[in-house]
Amino acid sequence: MTRKIFIGILSIFITLIAIFFGASYYVNKRISQRLNAKIEELKPYADISYRNLDYSFLTGKLNIYGIKILYANSIYPITINQLVVSDFDRAHDVPLYADVKLKGISFYLNSLPEDDRLILRALGYGDKLTAYFSCIYAYYPDKKQFLIKDLSYRIKDLGAVRLKLHLSGIKPIKESKLLYFLLSGWLNIKIVSGEIAYLDDGLFERIVNLIAREKHLSTTQVKAKIIREIKDRLGNSGDTVSQTAAEALIRFVLRPGTIKIVINPSRPVSFAEVISEPSLEDVFRILNIKIEAK
Repeated sequence: MTRKIFIGILSIFITLIAIFFGASYYVNKRISQRLNAKIEELKPYADISYRNLDYSFLTGKLNIYGIKILYANSIYPITINQLVVSDFDRAHDVPLYADVKLKGISFYLNSLPEDDRLILRALGYGDKLTAYFSCIYAYYPDKKQFLIKDLSYRIKDLGAVRLKLHLSGIKPIKESKLLYFLLSGWLNIKIVSGEIAYLDDGLFERIVNLIAREKHLSTTQVKAKIIREIKDRLGNSGDTVSQTAAEALIRFVLRPGTIKIVINPSRPVSFAEVISEPSLEDVFRILNIKIEAK
């Protein structure tokens, strides 16, 4: 390779690097401007700030670091170490699909409503809680389908909730028809399938211990009373679905872990059909609900 060819290739390589970093700088600046404009719009409701952001062409991910949210009339901020947005829709103001994660969420108990705060204090939680949030969703307007592929929220030393949901019959909502949708239009939305799971991380045992202290009972006695209540409400109904649910709930009481509700109807079922069912057993039947405990 001659010196002239080598210099030419090196020049092209350097030019490509310059273009890459120049484009990256431009995109990051544009994202910052748009984000700052949105933050400014929310000023009357909350004071939001962040340390820095970074969009990577290589990974296609947007990272925002050091987020701080202080709601109006509050002195207790919510902090988020990192927000990660990947695989998101850039073509619409409201993204039709996105993968969002919030890592290192911290908030004070004093920022919660009084009833929630007092309950958590009684359960022995400290001044501050930490959490993690993740959401992956997609909306397909042409098919009128909405999928929550994964919605997870976990609070340390309390528990985690994970939701999956597939809905159909969802049309794009015009602003002029929003009130109609809120009043009755949502009843036409159909449930295709779903799953919600709760993973206990100490909350249930704290509740049992609190009841035991207040009622001057042992934890074994408290659990026995909870089990009797489950049997009276579900186990003795004579309905197979209710009995299966009772067995799962009893297993959870005896050994708290994960309890999962699976919805798998034989056909899509509208919310109107669900609320018109006369009893809980009929709702379980039409949605083919199963409760599992591990």
